[in-house]
Amino acid sequence: MQAKYRVVVAPKASGETSSIAWKNAATAGPTDTQTLVEGRASTYAMAAAGTSTVYPMAWWARGLSIGVYPTEQPEFFGTCHDESAIDVPGVLAQMTQAEWEALRADEMLARNPVPATVTRAQGKAALIQAGLWSGVLAYVAGIDDETQRALAEVALHDTTLWQRSSPFLTAAAHALGMNDDALDALFVAAAGVEL
Repeated sequence: MQAKYRVVVAPKASGETSSIAWKNAATAGPTDTQTLVEGRASTYAMAAAGTSTVYPMAWWARGLSIGVYPTEQPEFFGTCHDESAIDVPGVLAQMTQAEWEALRADEMLARNPVPATVTRAQGKAALIQAGLWSGVLAYVAGIDDETQRALAEVALHDTTLWQRSSPFLTAAAHALGMNDDALDALFVAAAGVEL
């Protein structure tokens, strides 16, 4: 069996700073910041807990772009046998394939928190909570072409998952005066709905 690890080494000139404050408020930081070994989780917790005014260091670190990094997707930097020594500079962690995949999924969610899909029930609930449900129904009812209206009804009532990339949802959102950012926010809200 092979153990997995990532190597992350930042050039000192662009990956280190002493001129940015960790925090600009006299309050306790998030629980996840109370660690000496989980820098990534701590940085994400700070960024999620406040703005760049409150947590300037976390926002600086999240915004770093050194050479080709951040890449579009987190990269896996190697494998070694279980008995290999990994206590060397640049080895960030030793993890299993499942741990790596979970870390990668978390990273991608942090980079783009807009879910690609939500359930139909979550989507409808989010529309109802936002006061948009009747507008969506009116939009569908107002489609002149019978075939297009029937397809819109299928998209609205019969699909199991609503895709963020759906042409129907995009058209309906725009017809309701929503831009892409508002539709993204609606998908984020829908993903948080538990029925």
